[in-house]
Amino acid sequence: MVLDKGGKVLAAGVAVVSEDGMRVLLGKRTDGQGWCFPAGKMDKDDNMDFEVTARRELYEEAGLMPRVLKPVGFIEVKTLIHGAECEVKSMIFKARVSQDYAEYGYVSGLSLIPNAEISEFRFVDILCLLLDHANSYGLYKPTIAALNLLAVKGVNC
Repeated sequence: MVLDKGGKVLAAGVAVVSEDGMRVLLGKRTDGQGWCFPAGKMDKDDNMDFEVTARRELYEEAGLMPRVLKPVGFIEVKTLIHGAECEVKSMIFKARVSQDYAEYGYVSGLSLIPNAEISEFRFVDILCLLLDHANSYGLYKPTIAALNLLAVKGVNC
């Protein structure tokens, strides 16, 4: 785990968006903290490069290796990491996937497979998430902040 000068945990996450910009990939965390974007803490081996962290986490959690990751911006939020409350500074990136992938969860035999961190994946309508002020989807706190950032910057940023 890498910290910034202020003691915040550095991390990166990826909003995987369908080609039409209408849906986003969420994974259900196995630790019970809700639905989230593929994301995680920066490792020392990431050489202080947020994109390296984002690509590693996206591959580890969802098996995806996009050609292009587009930086959206930073979020800062307090959240639980392994049961301890931490302040996190996370760079959010956006990646696009084909309509077939967003519709059916696979492309050319590649499929989203649950793992130790994520028990299930879903593509969810972005507008429904943004209008869900009661958080009935049970989103992870940093994912709410990342969605708000996407709304401000525009999904097509």
